[in-house]
Amino acid sequence: MYAKFNESDQRWMFSFDQVDDAWIEYSDADHAALFTALDAAFPLLMVIGTGKDGLPEVQLPPAPSASELEASARSWRNGVLAQTDGAVARHRDQIEAGSVATLTVEQYRLLQVYRQALRNWPESESSEFPAESGRPVPPDFLAALLTAI
Repeated sequence: MYAKFNESDQRWMFSFDQVDDAWIEYSDADHAALFTALDAAFPLLMVIGTGKDGLPEVQLPPAPSASELEASARSWRNGVLAQTDGAVARHRDQIEAGSVATLTVEQYRLLQVYRQALRNWPESESSEFPAESGRPVPPDFLAALLTAI
């Protein structure tokens, strides 16, 4: 068996054939032990990384970069805004049609305050963007509202 670290996608590859000189000999026993260790780590998320000896080993995945954390936080925020768009549109439609509104005036105000806090979150000096603990706190009624939509 042979192993090679692929720089382009930062992962180890394994083959029964030595494709080129960059492939190193890697025993079947070491290969089996590597994947046994990977399976034994479950339910922890582990990856095959490069050990100090330059060979494959089971490791914790690298921590996400700051830009990856920011992108994930923005994606979560955009998803929440999209989830609440329907409630805002329904409330406006009900008011314009003269119907009984699903939300009270105060609930609608709190929903809009929350949505504005979501929009401001990345640029807010007092926030802990992109930390989950720094996310704006939703109004108490929001979870029930979203399940009803």
